[in-house]
Amino acid sequence: MDSAELLMYLSRLVLGYLLPATLTTLGVVGVLSATSVGDAVKTWLRGRREETELLEAMLQELSQIRATLGEATERLDAMERRLSQDRPAPQLPPADAPRAAERSPTPH
Repeated sequence: MDSAELLMYLSRLVLGYLLPATLTTLGVVGVLSATSVGDAVKTWLRGRREETELLEAMLQELSQIRATLGEATERLDAMERRLSQDRPAPQLPPADAPRAAERSPTPH
């Protein structure tokens, strides 16, 4: 394909498809912006933007809650491990040892 054929192809493409599509789009946008339908579309788009902002804030808060829950889960697991470790059983005092009431008080 030489340059003349390429130029002819591109001009047909622009004049046949792109220019009419662009003009039609601009016309529709112009008509919509001047009518109540255009106002309704603008209001709907603004509402979508607000919904998007709200959704982003909720997702951020959910991420923070997940992080907090993860930390709490790690702490709980650590505590369970500590509690499940074998500890020596508490020793009972010998039978002939003085009772708590009979012991001499310790100075503070």
